[in-house]
Amino acid sequence: MVALLHQCFGLLHLEVEVFHEELRLLRAVQRRSYDFILVTGTKPASLFSWHASTHGPRAPIIVLVNAPNHDAMIPYFEAGADDVMIEPVSPRELEIRINMAMRRSALDRSTAARINIGPYCLDRVSGHATVNDHHIHLTPREFATAWLLFSNVGKCVARDKLAHAIWGAEIDVATRTIEQHIYKLRKKLHMSGQMGVTLRTVYSRGYKLEVNADYELPKPQPSMPVRMPAQPYLVVPAA
Repeated sequence: MVALLHQCFGLLHLEVEVFHEELRLLRAVQRRSYDFILVTGTKPASLFSWHASTHGPRAPIIVLVNAPNHDAMIPYFEAGADDVMIEPVSPRELEIRINMAMRRSALDRSTAARINIGPYCLDRVSGHATVNDHHIHLTPREFATAWLLFSNVGKCVARDKLAHAIWGAEIDVATRTIEQHIYKLRKKLHMSGQMGVTLRTVYSRGYKLEVNADYELPKPQPSMPVRMPAQPYLVVPAA
């Protein structure tokens, strides 16, 4: 696959990192930026969840699958892939699809980088949150949690899915840890109803954000994917 990428981009210098474990890849994308991520033969649940909830520039995810028909592509798109291709693929087609995904990703960063609901504004690029134009300091995990909740207004976000998206699938997060995390976030963002937004605990299930009926809601985010076995990943560091 590395050789195929070099065929795609000819004489251009291409630095490629290969990961055989999803957790290692997830840690890497949290530390540095990449031009794109090429996934072969799997649906990386933690990567898709983190990709949907994190702030800042995010590399597009292109998935290559070995499948008999195009129906097999649907679960990957639903999980959050930017593009899906059925193997075998030609170097020229892969090059075109990668370039298209990177262009769409750049456009998305400029047009879908904020959520505005009532007095709340979440800026995904800077990782900043404001309430009535007052900056509220949030840790990266707190911001990712807020983005996930504000992207799913009126829907119950299960505790295990929240832990999956924010801490990663390989980390066993205690219920008490999640409760303390939510308590601090609710207090920081005044989500007890006084600002028209209420973060409710759904007994034995998770958490649901409810907002004033007059507020305009953001577009719904893809549902959380189901974890599947990890396979090799190829990522290209950003220049």
